[in-house]
Amino acid sequence: MFKRIFIILSYFAFDAAIVITTTVLVAYGQGYSYDFHTNKFSLNGLLVLDSTPQGADIKINGTSIHRKTPYRSTLEAGEYEIDITKNGYHDWHKKLSISASEVVSVPQIIMVPTALRLETLTTEANVLILVGSSDQRHFAHLSG
Repeated sequence: MFKRIFIILSYFAFDAAIVITTTVLVAYGQGYSYDFHTNKFSLNGLLVLDSTPQGADIKINGTSIHRKTPYRSTLEAGEYEIDITKNGYHDWHKKLSISASEVVSVPQIIMVPTALRLETLTTEANVLILVGSSDQRHFAHLSG
């Protein structure tokens, strides 16, 4: 008799564990998370940043997060001031709005050098076509 009751209670416990786990996973997928420091639920979004060149410092709301690009992290829904800095390049600044359960991706932050390097590509007078390699280190030209 006790064995049957134990088996039935085990089935109920297993079913309850599946329902709770499913609910938690769906809530997490919708952007909810639990902050153990404040003991509150919060709605989060995902922020993805990448720069060219990579390895730029990141500040969020004026505070350095001690991470470099590429960067990916969840943030609580709201407005954020994002600063990307790198020595030898102009700073990048943007105000971003993070929405709950959405991805905010800024994959093409192009850092502009503070001092541009000038080079003479050719001394030909009649250059018809100038083509650069994908790494922009080599150029070819066709003159007429």
